[in-house]
Amino acid sequence: MADFVRHVDIDFLDAKLEAIRERMNGMDRALVHSSREMERRLEGLNELREEFTRNRDAFMLKEDFNEKHKDLGQIEKRVAKLETRSIVWTGVIAFLLVLFEVAMRVIKF
Repeated sequence: MADFVRHVDIDFLDAKLEAIRERMNGMDRALVHSSREMERRLEGLNELREEFTRNRDAFMLKEDFNEKHKDLGQIEKRVAKLETRSIVWTGVIAFLLVLFEVAMRVIKF
């Protein structure tokens, strides 16, 4: 009976060992896959960084933008004043033309 128990224990241990090996092999494959995926993502990030480095001259810092465009508020106010004046003058001219037209019909030239 001791031989049977020893034989069963050895078979059981061999099965356990094989299961552990399979599990380790699966973990190794998962690790290799994860490493490849990480490498692919890092390559994409490196390409993005290189593209940004090449094109960074096209961008402007917020402080530089604000300094160069600080007069935009005054320019907008001046344009609004000019637009208002042109609308008023257009209305005045239209009113004078209407008055002239009415005067011409009343006098009947």
